[in-house]
Amino acid sequence: MIFLDKSEKAVFKTAFELDQRRIVELAGDRTPYVCQAQSLNIFLKPDVHKKDLHMIHFSAWKRGVKSLYYLRSLSLQRAEVVSHNKKTT
Repeated sequence: MIFLDKSEKAVFKTAFELDQRRIVELAGDRTPYVCQAQSLNIFLKPDVHKKDLHMIHFSAWKRGVKSLYYLRSLSLQRAEVVSHNKKTT
């Protein structure tokens, strides 16, 4: 969104722009107060390395997070197509 300045962009981030390790950390902080489970969605970029994915899951387990509800990522192919959409005249 071009009409937002840098400080506004820092506030209005999309789920894919947030640090997912921090999301897991916050979920771990809530865990003692949750009796069954919480719906925790993880959003990763399409080119995420499998080591990073493993570390997010391991961190959630280590912090006592009972479940990771969804792991969402963008299609790598779709992400590439969007970047090649610009036409030069």
